[in-house]
Amino acid sequence: HGTNAMLPQARSMDELVDFLIRTVRWPNKYRLFGHSLGAYVVFEVVQQLLTRHLPLPEQCDLSAALPPTDDHWKSWLSTSDDQQAVSLLESMGGTPPNLANDKEIASHFLGLLRSDMQLLANYVQQTPQPISVPLLVCYGTDDRYVPADRVEGWRRLTTRQCEIVPFPGNHFSYLFTPAFSTSVLTASHSEGR
Repeated sequence: HGTNAMLPQARSMDELVDFLIRTVRWPNKYRLFGHSLGAYVVFEVVQQLLTRHLPLPEQCDLSAALPPTDDHWKSWLSTSDDQQAVSLLESMGGTPPNLANDKEIASHFLGLLRSDMQLLANYVQQTPQPISVPLLVCYGTDDRYVPADRVEGWRRLTTRQCEIVPFPGNHFSYLFTPAFSTSVLTASHSEGR
């Protein structure tokens, strides 16, 4: 969420993507990065950029996400209470331990988490058109929510090169390693561009 954490939360992927398409000034040369839910947002943004004939990114860097056509990831979204939601995020390595002990921070954080989980649970992408953008797909080798054998499905969702790169770590921890930063910052699929 970053600097947009205080904005009203989108109720659907379509609403979020439409907001992004309308508010971002799309340059002629850029890359998009999305982690977890953000990877689906990036994929849907590119679908809309294609439809609206706006400049496409030179590359999409997608992290910790199964292809949107794979429903495996929806199985872990059904958390019935706040403690289960925090436990889920802690198991992914995405929060400081004992987040729930600080009630004020936990309340704000849980609101964002619930909103994201609802958006993700309602996200349906059954027959996406492959995008004409190269993909760099990263995942953590210890991420039980994004199994390595299922990440390969991203290859079917681009008409360009798709590089899949594993990193040691879980759903979030590999993001903070020098190897990940170097790989994402230096990876480029020029393919004649």
